[in-house]
Amino acid sequence: MFRDIYYGAALYPELWEWEVVRQDICEMKRIGMNVARIGEFAWSTLEPQMDKFDFIILDTTLTELKEQGMSAILCTPTMTPPLWLTESQPNMLHVTEQGLEYGHGSRQHVCSNNAHFRERAEVYAKRLAEFLNGHDNVIAVQLDNEFKAHVGPCYCEGCKKDWHIWLQDKYGTIAHLNEAWNTKIWSQEYSSFEQVVVPKKTAFLHNLSLVEAYSVFTHERINQFAKDQADIIKKISAIPVTHNSSFAFDLDNVGLFENLDFVSFDTYVDNPTAFAMNSAYWPNMKEGVKEHILMETSTSYPGHIQEYRKLHAKGFVEAESFITFASEGKGFLFWPFRQQRGGVEQPHGSVISAWGEPTIGYEASKRIGELLKKTKDLLLESKAVDPDVAVIYSDQSKSFLNHENGGYLDYRHVLTAYFDHFMQLGKRCSLYNEQNSLKDLKVLCSPYMHYISEDFMEKAIAFVEQGGTWIVGPMSGDRTKEHQWFTEHGLGDLGKFLGISGVMQFPLVNTEIKADFEGKTVCLKNMVTAVKNTNNNRVLGKITEGEQAESLSFIFEGQIGKGKIVFVGADMVDEQGKSLNSLVIQKYCKSVDSERESVQTSKGVLDFIRESKGEKMQHWIVNFSDERSSFSLEKQMYEVLRGTTFEKGLHEAEPYACYVLVEECRK
Repeated sequence: MFRDIYYGAALYPELWEWEVVRQDICEMKRIGMNVARIGEFAWSTLEPQMDKFDFIILDTTLTELKEQGMSAILCTPTMTPPLWLTESQPNMLHVTEQGLEYGHGSRQHVCSNNAHFRERAEVYAKRLAEFLNGHDNVIAVQLDNEFKAHVGPCYCEGCKKDWHIWLQDKYGTIAHLNEAWNTKIWSQEYSSFEQVVVPKKTAFLHNLSLVEAYSVFTHERINQFAKDQADIIKKISAIPVTHNSSFAFDLDNVGLFENLDFVSFDTYVDNPTAFAMNSAYWPNMKEGVKEHILMETSTSYPGHIQEYRKLHAKGFVEAESFITFASEGKGFLFWPFRQQRGGVEQPHGSVISAWGEPTIGYEASKRIGELLKKTKDLLLESKAVDPDVAVIYSDQSKSFLNHENGGYLDYRHVLTAYFDHFMQLGKRCSLYNEQNSLKDLKVLCSPYMHYISEDFMEKAIAFVEQGGTWIVGPMSGDRTKEHQWFTEHGLGDLGKFLGISGVMQFPLVNTEIKADFEGKTVCLKNMVTAVKNTNNNRVLGKITEGEQAESLSFIFEGQIGKGKIVFVGADMVDEQGKSLNSLVIQKYCKSVDSERESVQTSKGVLDFIRESKGEKMQHWIVNFSDERSSFSLEKQMYEVLRGTTFEKGLHEAEPYACYVLVEECRK
């Protein structure tokens, strides 16, 4: 899809005098950048009145970029509807869970389901696509900007009408809906779809099935919004279409990117594990399309007028770019190039200050240009090799856990903590979604996955039968699609398949229950699933101390075909509350390191393997931590960035140090 590797930043020609914009483009080029992202907030400039389009500033900027040998990513500005659109019709504005109707201002203030808003978005998309056909240095179109970054579902009257239509299409009859949601609880039966409420704030809490359904409705509507724009652009232009998503937003990313050409994401984390999750997740989002772009990150620190954030550690930003390129990222872009002189995000880090001088992040930006210059040819001639271990990250599971959070659980937080165990072991793993193929894996982990669909379970069992290991849990397999308990078995079809009985579930908050995992004393935490009878499954963990639960099994292993299913019924911690989930991970992952025949890594050190057509291995190694660590080579290799030979044996790695190692013959 992309014939080059792109490095750049967001540029805002609508905000500055032309001479400033031209100087910024020249400076971008000078420090090694070759792409600019433009237009995501410029609706009032580019269409100042309805149907009065003015793309002169885009035309001038694209022409200047081309003269400098640079490319561009153009965006649709639908995140920031102008005042003329907001005021064009009543009931345009987003309505919150509390029933508050937003006023015009900031961004994402309009209901994205509003028919008139969608019509105007499609008109803009059509005009932009027609304009872009005259510019051959545009490499991609980005739709909108960060769907659902600042807002949750909308609860306006227009959404309510769409909701009722969606429910009828999904459930067919109101009797079916009542049965599926068990609405007799608290006398919540409905006699027609028009009666079904939207889950605005109420006296206590809404039926979980209702809340989950409204989340799915919201996800499908935003995905349709993206698809409609993408379809219009694709009819006119061959330029690939994407969107810049994030872990932080309330979306169904699989459904979103199904209708787009490639994946893009934004991230503003300062934690190595949180960033590494991006390189493990987004390349696997769209089956068969590893290419992706990091569309936004900060040179030094993110922030806005009500949130100052800490500086990145020295070397952190360069390591971010290194990991992105190593994991098949085709682009790495900062936000923004020149600091915003006004507005909400004035404190946000940048490459150049509002007054035109280098910022504290400038040198890191410059070093990334130097890194890419040394490694671009290697990247273009090679492909990333995937790890043979994957963890499931599921937007549906995110919705389930965050809705049933027990007052303190958060899906992104617990998944990050789980992923961190791999970081501490110095082992790379992928993050998969439920749709990904499992054929190249050896170990599959599905933690915090309350609902396991029939399709996914069938695929996972087939993977096990062929010799894989599937680690299920903690907090997995215990709810139906409608977010309810199973009524025939405590773990549904999974429990029946495993042949277990006597399933017992209970939450552990400020209650200490001790257990034994293969001779080690552990404490259990969060929602616990334990069983009395494990049938022929081998018990690995039993509760040893705890009123009413003593002797119940919470971890067991079943042999299925050539492989194993390992059920983990609880989070394990030590007496100080530190997670011990790594005990299970290490037990089943330590014997599957076939990809590391040449390199052994320690805590925090990640080895991104790339393979060229000549089957020569590249090892893109980074100590992605704030502590010194090490890696060991089984053979002599040539290090590209330093231009020297690394001998066989142990090598120390400073925090955030990066290495590109190839066989000696590549010198």
